[in-house]
Amino acid sequence: MKVISFSNLNHSLPIYITGIGLDYPQDEMRREEGFEDYQWLENAGGSGILYAGGESYPIEGQMGFLLPKGLPHHYRPVSKNWVVHWVTFSGDAVLPYFHSLHLESFLLCGESVLPCLKRAAAQEDTLDGGAGNSAIMIELLCQLAKGGEHHVLSPAISYLYEHYREDILLTDLAAVMNLSPQHFCKLFLKYTGSRPFSYLAKLRISKSKELMLCDRSLSVRQLAEAVGYHSYQYFIRVFKKLEGISPGEYRRNFLS
Repeated sequence: MKVISFSNLNHSLPIYITGIGLDYPQDEMRREEGFEDYQWLENAGGSGILYAGGESYPIEGQMGFLLPKGLPHHYRPVSKNWVVHWVTFSGDAVLPYFHSLHLESFLLCGESVLPCLKRAAAQEDTLDGGAGNSAIMIELLCQLAKGGEHHVLSPAISYLYEHYREDILLTDLAAVMNLSPQHFCKLFLKYTGSRPFSYLAKLRISKSKELMLCDRSLSVRQLAEAVGYHSYQYFIRVFKKLEGISPGEYRRNFLS
């Protein structure tokens, strides 16, 4: 684990990094009034969940999120050990860069920026207040703008989050995007690294883990039905494939 808090910041720079965390063991974080800086956090191991804007988002695999300053949010581990990389940043040019890059201030993204963070951390002794600080952060934002799924897939992702409990057809998702099913599948794989129904399965299993934490009295059959599986046996198979253990083992190991 490495954590850097930059001091002696040059606030006249357009964008500057205020802190970096690498291989950081993430505990629960609740900020009712948001954070004073902008923040990027990406998954490095295990899984977590983010609550922001009245929605919940599973953070697992190669997934991260960008939060604007002042946005109330809450995130916490879902697996026993959740490890993340993060960077906090500020500057008068942040919002103009967001606009010029067509980058949403809140973003879910499957694009890792770890190489940028490592380069910044390696220059710890020389980066404070330097122009390199801005250059690395601008490069990082450009990378997120290129890889963020909000550009193309926002309607489909929103549809999955709203209807994951229901029977969803590929034609339903393609229709949301006004694309053919074949084109939609290629686009979805490009921007998320997953096929649509693999993404849906991960979403459902993440939601089931959230339900287990909220209500420990739910049976496996009830959990399966709550996240869209008609067969609890199939739910158990999917859960074990993605988590490596059964729902019952997960409950005993991580929620006892």
